[in-house]
Amino acid sequence: GNPPTIPGDCVKITGVRRLTKLEMSCMAKADLHIHTKFSEYPTSGKDPFKFIGIQDCYVHPDEVYKIAKKKGMDFVSITDHHSIEAALDLDSKYPDIIIGEELEVKASDDGHIIHILVYDINEKQHNDLSDLRTIGVKETCEYTRKNDIIHSWAHPNLNPVKAALPIKLIDELMNYIDRVEVKNGFDTRIGNNFAANIAKNYSKKISGGSDAHTKSSIGDVFTHNNSARNKTDFLEALKEGQVEVSGLDINLYRLQKKIYEFAYQSLIKDIFLNPHKRDRENYKKYFLDQFFTLTAFFPLLATLLPSIFISYLNTIIRDNQTSKLHYELNME
Repeated sequence: GNPPTIPGDCVKITGVRRLTKLEMSCMAKADLHIHTKFSEYPTSGKDPFKFIGIQDCYVHPDEVYKIAKKKGMDFVSITDHHSIEAALDLDSKYPDIIIGEELEVKASDDGHIIHILVYDINEKQHNDLSDLRTIGVKETCEYTRKNDIIHSWAHPNLNPVKAALPIKLIDELMNYIDRVEVKNGFDTRIGNNFAANIAKNYSKKISGGSDAHTKSSIGDVFTHNNSARNKTDFLEALKEGQVEVSGLDINLYRLQKKIYEFAYQSLIKDIFLNPHKRDRENYKKYFLDQFFTLTAFFPLLATLLPSIFISYLNTIIRDNQTSKLHYELNME
């Protein structure tokens, strides 16, 4: 029941390289961007999914926690879209939960929107931020600073509405934003390098997380510190910028895996099976699951292949746009 403690004789980690098992065992780690079944869709997107009743995520909070711990996370941050219900529930059970949230925040009068992650918040702060996010980034970040709330700009390369933010707008946002998510498990290496370059050019602190919406993604990216011995220490290190980030970028293989996993969870298990609310014996469950797999799931995968290809092309186009922005940022 006590918060985990971290050994004191840890190896100092410098540079970008593969971490050794000894280093992994010595550091305090947290995936700072995880969603659960309580995550709401951002107001800006996924309207077709919302229309047919597909959720943003299907993983139960307790399952998220168990998987994160199994993957070596010392602390687990739940950052659902516009909800802290799951985080509050887990916080009442476990000592190593960081109550977080992902906010969709107005970034300009021209329709730009960004996502801001906030950490270690309470219900009142959640309610206040829910109002402020519709006003603007300045007001949202001023509130976090006034209330000593850690915040981070999530996945700068993955903008929910417009394809890319102009450098002029990034300049303005950096007057208010303290921290940048420099590695997101749903972004490519080019996109994550762009985010890291923003943090470096504007001397901002960093964070990182998997942005997991499926079980297999949890813990793919994590933020770590070598000296934190409990959650308070870790949050202080995150606040002061004394952390590093490690993990995986997205690629075609991992993108396919996530799409298949999400499609199975949403279209098969939820839409096809759950509405019937059947009480099935094991052999009947097995038979019906196999029947739906053969008659619905495999044809569904065939129909998904074009969308995967389109998603891959879109990723290439976005990476090209990001590379140009990256060049402009370096020329500033």
